[in-house]
Amino acid sequence: MSLENYAEDQFLARLRRQVRIVLILDAAEKTGLTPLPILQLHTLAFLSNILAPVWDLEPIDGKLLKRHGGPFYARLQADLNRLVGQGIALISNINYIKDAKERWRFNGKYKLNRHFAERILYCIRSFPDEQRLIHFIEELAMAFSLIQEENMDNAMEEDATYGDKNIDIDNVIDFDEWKKENFSLNVTKVFEKFAQEKSAELLPAEKIHFYVDHLARRLNVRG
Repeated sequence: MSLENYAEDQFLARLRRQVRIVLILDAAEKTGLTPLPILQLHTLAFLSNILAPVWDLEPIDGKLLKRHGGPFYARLQADLNRLVGQGIALISNINYIKDAKERWRFNGKYKLNRHFAERILYCIRSFPDEQRLIHFIEELAMAFSLIQEENMDNAMEEDATYGDKNIDIDNVIDFDEWKKENFSLNVTKVFEKFAQEKSAELLPAEKIHFYVDHLARRLNVRG
């Protein structure tokens, strides 16, 4: 690959991440989740990757490093910081918190600056191919908003992929790169099979809601 092609690929990857951030923050506002805490933003980003195949979409990142406290995408965070610097996203409640290993971690809450973001959203909505992605993100945020607020930060501990006990902290979770072990997607297929046995058919949105509700129930039982 030439340097020019590499630079173009990197630009497109960054653009896709920024579009994903804008759509997540837009959907979060519509479902009453904003200002959205940083951990919940990355959790929604992870769910949008792990559950993308339910909507016949490709994840924008098929792997990440497992860490205490939940999913965190360093490149996505860098892009979010750029959006804040450009005035497209706004940050509030800036502070530092300690994780499970007593390490300090940056924390804050995010929302869109509608003055600038609406133009971006208008452009995204003008592409027919993006309509399915928009609908997917909105359904995902709606489902996530039904989890009790005190459980949202711990939701991924019950996720079939992120919570896999065979993957230790500080190891890579690979669900769409080399291994393609997407256990979360497998759970949605179990729901689908059960529905078929009852002569019913689940729509993509229903699979999303069933899966997130499954996480919520496990969190409630554990709590």
